[in-house]
Amino acid sequence: MKQYVIVGHENPDLDSVISGYLLEQLLKRKGYSVQFIIPDKEIDTDTKTLCQKYGIDVTLHQKDWVIDADYILVDHHERKVPGNIVAIIDHHPTSKIIDCPYLINKHICSTAMLIYELFSDFFLEEEKKLVVLANLVDTVAFHLPDKYREVDIQLTKELCQQLNLDYQLLEQDGMMVTSLKDLSKTYCNGLKRYQFGNYIVMSSYIQVEKVTKEQKDSLISFCTKRLIEEKLDLYVFLIMTFLDNKTMVYYITKDDIKVEPYSYFVSRGSVIMPKVETYFLQKK
Repeated sequence: MKQYVIVGHENPDLDSVISGYLLEQLLKRKGYSVQFIIPDKEIDTDTKTLCQKYGIDVTLHQKDWVIDADYILVDHHERKVPGNIVAIIDHHPTSKIIDCPYLINKHICSTAMLIYELFSDFFLEEEKKLVVLANLVDTVAFHLPDKYREVDIQLTKELCQQLNLDYQLLEQDGMMVTSLKDLSKTYCNGLKRYQFGNYIVMSSYIQVEKVTKEQKDSLISFCTKRLIEEKLDLYVFLIMTFLDNKTMVYYITKDDIKVEPYSYFVSRGSVIMPKVETYFLQKK
């Protein structure tokens, strides 16, 4: 039998982990030889802790790359792998033309929800609970209006009713407030790497009640340092604050820092990075 390997994006967030885990369980039940791996050595502490709380030990999936395997990407559409990419399941918009035998890219609240919608009859109750969690975390408890369809809120609440889950308790976990204890680690929360043509971009974000000017300046300095160390063309850093429901987006280059404010929680994957992608793909 062919061996399939499922992998999420670099520094996987909760949706990336849950969607990889759910797809692994689904394909195993269908008789495929498949494993979900996390080749990353470091995972955000908040993501690791929340996964553990809901029954997924991410350390069991932290494994080395499998050479010459057939790979399935979840929750992203580009990553260098030591094999063939045969399928992609993602919910992040892109203007790129993707050549892949099996591709699904749909506007929906989470990749976990996308997989659940496609194969809802194959999942156990505890796995459906993970779908609810992924929906809430990836939309910051539906605070990101560009990240979900209106029907996603209804479907998530219906799942909670079916499973007798406390929606408000799950909603609190869905907020995933970022710890500010160690800013040298905080700045790379949700870190992702992108390649647009010949241009390399990295991005991260924090979700907090509030942030002081001193904390903000320190976080920006860590991002700038990472930009220089990795010779990036751009570093995009988002600060989302719950108390005023605002987002500040910092576009950092070696020569300049531009700030773009939003009076709501803006989606990095649905709004910010597509704009960055368009800019670089049009740049000569």
